[in-house]
Amino acid sequence: MGKAKHISEHEFAEAARRRQAVRRYLFTSERAANAVGLTAARADLLAVVRGFGTDEAPSASEVAIALAVTLPSLQELLDRSIADGLVTKTPDPNDGRRQLIRVTPRGEDKLRQLLSLHRTELAAASRLLLEALSTTGRDGQVARARRTAGRA
Repeated sequence: MGKAKHISEHEFAEAARRRQAVRRYLFTSERAANAVGLTAARADLLAVVRGFGTDEAPSASEVAIALAVTLPSLQELLDRSIADGLVTKTPDPNDGRRQLIRVTPRGEDKLRQLLSLHRTELAAASRLLLEALSTTGRDGQVARARRTAGRA
């Protein structure tokens, strides 16, 4: 590993602010999922699958990519979610090697409960997260101005 580049105090503070926003968002999301009887992983699964829309069911591989998990890990999550009646897994009629994942009416109901129960709280956490990750926010503009002026 090479020599570390100089990191300014501002960059350390920005990194801490981003991490705090991510943690706050994840904590808020997990608490909301638990309030409607879901684990955070199952809530993520439902949101990803439903996010593909109602016209086209995603494949297990597409869901694994979207969740950033391995196929074996996804399989465990799917097995538990299928047993709880939240999703279904069926062979793709065009390619029997692929498994298509769909949210069941029960899963859709849980997802609706989740989104309506904490809509405001999740929106606030999302806003903070986006601000922390954005370079166009006020702090990002100040940092850019300082770099331009050669003071950062």
